[in-house]
Formats: sequence, C-alpha cells, structure tokens
Amino acid sequence: MSITAIDLFAGCGGASIGLRRAGLQVVADYERDADALLTLGAAGLHPVPADLAHLAGADLFAVDLWWASPPCQPFSTAGSHLGDSDERDGYPHLLRLLDEAAEAGRLSRWLLIENVRGLISSRHAAYWADVQAHLRRHFGWVEWRLLDAADYGVPQHRRRVITVCGPVPIAWPEPTHGPGRPLPYVTMGEALGLCHEQVVSGTPNNYAENVGRPAWWHRASPVDEPSRTVGSKANASVLFGGAQGMKPQRRRLTVEECLVLQDLAGHPVQGRTKTSQYRQVGNAVPPRLAEIVAQAVQLQNAAPTLASK
Repeated sequence: MSITAIDLFAGCGGASIGLRRAGLQVVADYERDADALLTLGAAGLHPVPADLAHLAGADLFAVDLWWASPPCQPFSTAGSHLGDSDERDGYPHLLRLLDEAAEAGRLSRWLLIENVRGLISSRHAAYWADVQAHLRRHFGWVEWRLLDAADYGVPQHRRRVITVCGPVPIAWPEPTHGPGRPLPYVTMGEALGLCHEQVVSGTPNNYAENVGRPAWWHRASPVDEPSRTVGSKANASVLFGGAQGMKPQRRRLTVEECLVLQDLAGHPVQGRTKTSQYRQVGNAVPPRLAEIVAQAVQLQNAAPTLASK
C-alpha cells in the first residue's frame, strides 16, 4: 500500500511531483499564492487554497506523511537574515499544526521538511535547536542533512537542509553524480543545449550598465558545470559572446530554461506576470530532491521492524 501524503507550503508543486515519482499518493497541496494554485491545478495536482497561519491541525487530511517547505526568506543568505523575527517565518505555523494534529489524533507518521542552508548557520543556531527539540516531542527520530540537488542528477547546485522526522531512522540517499561518483554531474550546457564557446564564465562588472549592482549580479554560471542556484533575480543568467575581444553580453535565463534546471521541464507554470513565474520556479523544490528522500522513507516504512510495531 502506498504512503499517503500532503504538501504544506506547496508552491508550484515541485515536492509533490517528486513524492509522486517515488510512489507516494499526494492528496492535497496547501498553498496561499493565487498564481501557484493555478500552476498546481494545471499540473494535475491537488491545490487547496489555504494560509497555514489560519488553518487548524485537525483540519488537515489524515495521512502517513507531511512534506513542508516553510518560506526560506527569513534564513536565506540573500535575504535580510531576520530569522524568527521575520513575519514570513513558517516554522511557528508548522509546529503549531503538529501540536494540534497530535492532540486530535491526526499526526502523520513521517514529516519531511526542506529549507535553505542558512537555517543551520551560527546566526540561527539557537532557533534551529529549539525547532528540533519541538519536533522531537512528536517523533522518535529527527535528523537532518545538507543535500545538493546536483549530487543526484539535477543540473543545478541547490543545497538544501532536509529534515526527516519519523518513528525510526532512514538510510540517507548516497550521492550518485559528481567527481568520484558513478555518474558525472549533469551540466548546465548539457541540460540547456549550450555550447562552451557560447558562454563566458566571468564578471561583466567593468561595464557601465552594471556599475553599482549587488555582488550576486556579477556572478555567472559556467556552462560545463551544474548551474548556480536558480532564483527569481538576475543571478539566473549566462554570458554570451566575448570571443575575439568582443564585449560579452549577459542575458537572463528564460522561465522555461529555469524550469529545466529545476528538474521541472515542461511544468505548466501559470501567472499573469513573468515576475510571478520566475518567483514560483525559483522557490520550487527540485522534484528529484524530494523523490530520493521519499524513496528512503518508502524503504524504511516497508521494513519488517516497522511493520511489526
């Protein structure tokens, strides 16, 4: 029997797609953003319009597994570093939902949480310790790993803190791609069909139009490596030209190209503006990242030691 699941802070559905690939039955995708809800519907997922700040744990679907991707802005290195002082912090809502679901007898067996690596920085150490202590009130085993999507075949370096909470430990997935591993990285050039000669890895900060730009603006992704983390800003870009002394030209990756780098090729992202579409794609979970962790849970969930409990 397949594991049933819900996706909290679902965004445009990257995690749900990964859970489905792993064989889980995702019954609800909770999200408040109107455009993301349209994307979820267009992708054949199960959008539930909801602001989790105003939802009760007893009202959630009773399932085996919760996936949660609380907003990353409070802990992102590109943000304001406000942490738990940021009103966008979703952990208080997640922890409250856990408490309420437990009280109502509807707590899931497993909880998987995804967030940015800034969460585990020394700046947020005390807060992160408090969150883990709260999780351990409900689960017999809580552990986290910093996983890079590129290590599992995604053409993008996207390092995320994955926390797994459950009744027993899982065997964390071993990296499959990269130096010294069974397979090489999937590069940006391979994924997007770009030739090495077409892209210059450099910093165009000597040009007048880029004076005064923040540091991330001046970084570009080498075509022969996985891309830098795809975001909603111009760090998702490549430099073309530069041969024979010609001035290289920078262009932003298209939404469709960003989808490819996110392991979401062809995903029907909706939205009235490109800004909304870029934001959805930049905030998405690469499905492969969710898939490999869910597969590890599947294996442990089917183990005789758990089935006999």
